[in-house]
Amino acid sequence: MYPLEGEAAKSYDAFPTRPKSVTVKPYLDWGKQGKQYIPELELVVPVPENPEDGSK
Repeated sequence: MYPLEGEAAKSYDAFPTRPKSVTVKPYLDWGKQGKQYIPELELVVPVPENPEDGSK
C-alpha cells in the first residue's frame, strides 16, 4: 500500500474507536449526472485487533 498524499490525505479522519471492519463501496462518477454505486464489487475488510496498543 502507498501512503495517501495531497488532498486525499486530508479527506480522512481517524476513527474515534477501532472498527471491526471497513466497507469499500466502489462507484462510477458520472460528474453532473451523479455517482453510480456498484454493489457487486462491495467489499468488507475485517480490521484485526492490535495487541500492541490493547485496542479491539
